[in-house]
Amino acid sequence: MKKVLLILILAFAVVWLGCELKTPETPKLNLTQGQLALNKIVAVGNSLTAGYQSAGLRRDFQEHSYPYLIAKQLGKADEFEMPWIEAPGIGSTELTDPNYVAGPLEMTAEGPKVLDSTLITQVPTLLSNALLPRPYDNLAVPGADLNDALNTLTSEGNGNAFFDIVLRNPNLGNTSMIQQAIMLNPTLIFLWLGNNDVLGAALNGGDLDAITSQSDFQSRLNSVLSQLRSNTSAFIVMGNVPYVTDIPFVNTLDGIFVDFGALGKLPVMFDSNFQPIDFDPSDGVLYLPLQTAETNVEHITLPYLSIYSETGIGIPDSADIADFLQLLGQDQATAAATAQQLVLGIKANGLNPTGIPMPGNLTITTDEAQSIKDAIDGFNATIAQLAQTYQVAVFNANAMLTQLNESGIDGYTGKYVLLDPVNTAFSLDGVHPNNAGYAIVANQFIGILNQALGLNIPSIDTDQYRGQYAQALSSRKELRRLSFRALEGVKS
Repeated sequence: MKKVLLILILAFAVVWLGCELKTPETPKLNLTQGQLALNKIVAVGNSLTAGYQSAGLRRDFQEHSYPYLIAKQLGKADEFEMPWIEAPGIGSTELTDPNYVAGPLEMTAEGPKVLDSTLITQVPTLLSNALLPRPYDNLAVPGADLNDALNTLTSEGNGNAFFDIVLRNPNLGNTSMIQQAIMLNPTLIFLWLGNNDVLGAALNGGDLDAITSQSDFQSRLNSVLSQLRSNTSAFIVMGNVPYVTDIPFVNTLDGIFVDFGALGKLPVMFDSNFQPIDFDPSDGVLYLPLQTAETNVEHITLPYLSIYSETGIGIPDSADIADFLQLLGQDQATAAATAQQLVLGIKANGLNPTGIPMPGNLTITTDEAQSIKDAIDGFNATIAQLAQTYQVAVFNANAMLTQLNESGIDGYTGKYVLLDPVNTAFSLDGVHPNNAGYAIVANQFIGILNQALGLNIPSIDTDQYRGQYAQALSSRKELRRLSFRALEGVKS
């Protein structure tokens, strides 16, 4: 997206020449604390607050961001200003032609695909609210972490065009996300940061270097809350961090792990329903383990689907199968002969038994998963502590995601779209919520506001969003023909 940055900078420099920066008025006092809190709503966060879904941002997605949904429930949607991105939107998938920017993923009968794109020079025409002479009410920047909220002013040096799209510096005085929020004189702040201080570890196969240290997390969150509390009288609701290993991008293939006793739990070859394939149903059970570069693997991430079906990396060859059969007790000659027959069957089903292990950036080991969980537990302990210090209400996003996966919420699940196309609360990228998921999040925030401020904001009917992808999936093809290549470009 680097070319996009220069185009945006030049565009903003031109369009702002005739604009005068306006300072928002201080809200007038109402009769109750609850009513006062609703005077000026501001949202600060990352992709989860921006309404990002299916690896991109587009106006219809933004209209389902939880802050906008809440503003709509309050009858304030018309005054809640957003950095509108018109269709076809801006996505994070890298295209083969560098002169174009991808739109978000769309569900097709062949799986999630990018169907639309925009010539880079035309990207500014998608930004229909770029001339707003004050900060946006939704200041969330996809990809932002705590450090970005405090210090990042533009897209320069980070390759993330959304910083320029949302913050529009230098036209707003070279101010950060937090500083622009303060400029708006908010009475209610939705604050949800911290996910991107750990998410990269999960998206990149357990890269623990992508996790912010506990000390930096504590220092940065303290600075965020200190600035907001010192410069506003706003009621603040802050979200904590979900377990990022509990999202479909990470856990969709958990069902292909089989317990082999002394050999441990191993991922095995699977079918179009993500179920282990029994290669010997007539005479017992025979599962064939996939080949992984790492040992003690606990998760295989979603991009492996395209690699499995298109390249065969990770699929065992005859030598791998023979070695495994000998571990199960077959003699060498029998194992070799059986392996040859199994390889013929694998090829007959359109798969390529390469014997090449899948790389570590697609797998998360047990130790890596535990380190990620420990980091999140530490982050959430800090959030709870600082929430008390600064008198901030907390939305327990961690508990919400756990409930979504274990028992569901409003009949919705945390499963990937191909496993539950009607009731999934996740979008096509397996990381971000879909329309229903954001409505569930909005209801969580609404519940906190009603309880803490004595309000009676009506909850959202989440049932209206059920089956967002069901029609496109009704004619989906077999897994081996699906392409998930676009998922490799997912960014937080």
